[in-house]
Amino acid sequence: MNLKAVSQFNYTQTLQSFVKGFLYIMTSYYFVEVLFFWPYYGSPSHLILFVALAVQLISIMLAYTIPLEYLKKLFTIYIMIVTLVLYAAVVELGTHNIFTPYVWFLVAAQGIYVLYPWQKMLPWVIYLTTLSVSSRILSYLFVKYDIHITNHLFYMEKPTAVEYPDNYFWAPTTLVFAFVVALYFLYYSHKIQFIRIQVLYDDPPKLDKKQVDMPDNADMQKYKELYDQIEKYFETEQPFVNPDFTAAQLASALNTNIAYISKAINHQRSINFNVFVNHYRIKMVKQMMHDSSHKYTLEYISSVSGFRNQSTFNKAFKSIEGVTPSAYSKTHEVTAQQ
Repeated sequence: MNLKAVSQFNYTQTLQSFVKGFLYIMTSYYFVEVLFFWPYYGSPSHLILFVALAVQLISIMLAYTIPLEYLKKLFTIYIMIVTLVLYAAVVELGTHNIFTPYVWFLVAAQGIYVLYPWQKMLPWVIYLTTLSVSSRILSYLFVKYDIHITNHLFYMEKPTAVEYPDNYFWAPTTLVFAFVVALYFLYYSHKIQFIRIQVLYDDPPKLDKKQVDMPDNADMQKYKELYDQIEKYFETEQPFVNPDFTAAQLASALNTNIAYISKAINHQRSINFNVFVNHYRIKMVKQMMHDSSHKYTLEYISSVSGFRNQSTFNKAFKSIEGVTPSAYSKTHEVTAQQ
């Protein structure tokens, strides 16, 4: 199995865990809400919550039965249905000056961002903004014209009023669940984004030797500009101090792909990505070794420069400088301690 296949498998498994975990969190929330509104059985809000809970249970069953490749579509359809149910709840509760559910529109936007890049977010932002604004307008109009919502029809004459209690329990519960879901989305947005990059770029297209060795002028200019961006990023952000820094992370930071990163470095420096990173690490090592105001140990210097262990540091240093770190220290009379 190649790297791309492994990354695709990881993406599918992560997506499955994300969808199922989210559905369980929201099902718990709706159970709590249904119990809270139980004294108001038959009220519009209680019926809306029953519909939402039914959608949750159906979605959980589908998550365990449909093929994995349809999970993303399931989640998208789920978001559309739930936001429409939420719309009805927000309109009804808005007539009672209860506005806490509006927070779910923001959380829904974050959930969409987990699965879609920001370039595809505009239609969703318009959709959710329209729901949020129009629900507030409807609530205002219902109150202004004394229109009251029941579980059957809209009445111009006020029926038996549904008086909801003070939100000392319900509003904090909604905010806590929304906060938990937001953190959950934040965690998976980073995780899925990283795997998505690997899916797209871990298996770059194969080029023949002529294409690799003889890029045209346009390609050379493109690689030169990208290489300049790479150098600037390394100088300003110093990502190489992270031992786990990868080409995928660099590609994500510069909005490009691993194949272009590798080609830009190869065409400009005739070295691969790992050697390029080690050059920056060794440069930092030498600067610290020549720092006369401090006496660092070689072990400390290698650690803060991004090397995972001493043996890797010694090997990289000798490969680039031609001598071991200790020999370099003695030859140049630097202040680093052994």
